[in-house]
This record gives sequence, structure tokens and C-alpha cells, in this order.
Amino acid sequence: LYISYLNRFNAHIQYLTFFLTTGIIGLLVYLFTLAYGFKIALRERDLLFFIFLLLITIVSLSESLLNAEKGAFFYSLFFSLFVFSSQGDLIKNRQKIR
Repeated sequence: LYISYLNRFNAHIQYLTFFLTTGIIGLLVYLFTLAYGFKIALRERDLLFFIFLLLITIVSLSESLLNAEKGAFFYSLFFSLFVFSSQGDLIKNRQKIR
């Protein structure tokens, strides 16, 4: 696989690409962010966020989405917007309870 790395071949699987470029730690960080997003989406019952994560998870099986600049921007922008919007709702709900 070292020759593939030197010639900059594309693995076409985001999980394998993370494993080859950043090792097991990079792959675990990516999987952790996906799991954290799914946890928030299910807890908040946010169907749009869940579908977004499902789309990213499935596309990552067939394409290296985050290696392209547009894919990384798409993922980071919408993931952060969904996470922070659900955190705002959580804060509002806690204030209502008090």
C-alpha cells in the first residue's frame, strides 16, 4: 500500500482512506464524530440531521468524500450547524424546566 500512497491513488472508500492516511486514530476520530452525530440526532429526534448523517455514512462506503475540498466544506458546515442548533434547543429546554 506504500506504492499507492506515493502515487496518490484514491481508495474510493472514506474509511479506508482515513485509515491509510491518518492511521487508526484518524479513523476512530471520524467514527466518533459520526456516532456522536447519530446520538444527538436520535436524542433530539431530528430527522433531517439523521438523514444527513446516513447520507454521509453511506457515501463514505463508496467514495472519498472528505478528500475533496467541496466534500469537506459540505460535511463540516452542515455537521456543525446541525450540532449547534440541537445544542441551542437543549439549552432552551433546560431553561424551561427551571
